Amino acid sequence: MKEILILVPNFNGEDNILKIFQKIKDLNLNNIKILFVDDGSNDKSLQILKNNNIKHIFHKNNKGKGEAIKSGINYAFKNKFKWIITIDSDLQHSPKKIQDFINLRNKKTIILGWRKSKKNMPILRIFSNVITSLLISLRTKTKILDSQCGFRMFPVNVINDFKCVESGFQYESEFLIRSVMNGYKINHVQIPTIYNNEKSSMRNVPDTFKFITMYLKSFFW
Repeated sequence: MKEILILVPNFNGEDNILKIFQKIKDLNLNNIKILFVDDGSNDKSLQILKNNNIKHIFHKNNKGKGEAIKSGINYAFKNKFKWIITIDSDLQHSPKKIQDFINLRNKKTIILGWRKSKKNMPILRIFSNVITSLLISLRTKTKILDSQCGFRMFPVNVINDFKCVESGFQYESEFLIRSVMNGYKINHVQIPTIYNNEKSSMRNVPDTFKFITMYLKSFFW
């Protein structure tokens, strides 16, 4: 029975694809399938996925993380999965915590990773995460502890309840706002804060502007 799809959005993550794939496989979880969505990488990501027979979707052009997640959700819906867990390909999320997400699954709940410790987090990321989490909490009247964390679990049926229009990193914030507006609750799983000096694909000024634009638009949804 197809139960849970582990969705891994990837962009130029050639060094980490096999590492995170093996870490997930080593958990020996039941009813789990892994899907990578490569968002137009220009490194060897696609070649690695093909050579190792790893299930994947490939975007010919870089569309943004939001579009990668949407492609994964559509795949899960068409293939009758019940749940999706999203986990980033940069090894900033420990697959060992996947079981904790599974234990909390609920048909009307979005389970969000919470990096409680900020010890290893870059100062600019701390600032942006605190601000966006506060704003989304105020907007939804729901406690959101880590709005920028991409380690999440949610029911595939969200596809029938709401549609997100954003395509980049701001998609994940839009997803939280729309989910609460449509009756979903938010729960959290505490996860370790892991930063390995990778360069983020998030561009501070443009992405901040896009977040503000999305946030203001949300009052008219």
